[in-house]
Amino acid sequence: MEMESCVQQWTQQLTPLLEAEERGISERSSLNDEVVYWRNRSQDLENIFEQLKEGVVRQMAATLEEIGSAQSATFKRLLRRVIAALAEAQEISLHLKPIVKPLENLETADVTEMTQPLRVLLHTASLVWCTCAYFRQVSLN
Repeated sequence: MEMESCVQQWTQQLTPLLEAEERGISERSSLNDEVVYWRNRSQDLENIFEQLKEGVVRQMAATLEEIGSAQSATFKRLLRRVIAALAEAQEISLHLKPIVKPLENLETADVTEMTQPLRVLLHTASLVWCTCAYFRQVSLN
């Protein structure tokens, strides 16, 4: 059935994106890279989520459930994963926004004047760590 192959294709396309965070953590070499990564991930997942909410897709999901297709459960699982990844990316992106300005100040500071920008950046980073649940559950193995 064409609808079932659509779900399979979406799953194959979205799984690498949804698992990207597991691979990407060592690839981001700076705090600025981290900020950009989470902002982009949030935007990408928001776009995907908006597409999955469209009427045609919802109708397809309802039809798959009506006919008892095994792909109905696959689609629901995929949607839950997208929603969870979107929530994570949005929260992390939101919490990283306050770091941008202190980071810029530190990067432009003269070596002799780094104490204050570094102090502000570290304080802001500690606030992010304390207030963003997703950062506190990261495994660094």
